[in-house]
Amino acid sequence: MSEAAVSLASIREYLSTSGTFDAAWYVGRVPEAASWPAGPLEHYLERGRAAGYAPNSEWEAAQSCTACPAGQAAGGGAEPAPVEF
Repeated sequence: MSEAAVSLASIREYLSTSGTFDAAWYVGRVPEAASWPAGPLEHYLERGRAAGYAPNSEWEAAQSCTACPAGQAAGGGAEPAPVEF
């Protein structure tokens, strides 16, 4: 297994078990995640994280997630940096 795959697996495990990823909240902010074939967490890992979307409301408040669709609709400013782990 590659180092990147191990890292992604570690991030997935952490988000799945720590309560850091709030699937219901995320889908409310990023509606396309609801129909993502592998589910909202995988959407976040595959697209949302790189786009700067927050995994939960507390993270959004800290990052001022203006990149997510709901933030853009509210007239958000510059996009935040991608979420790093």
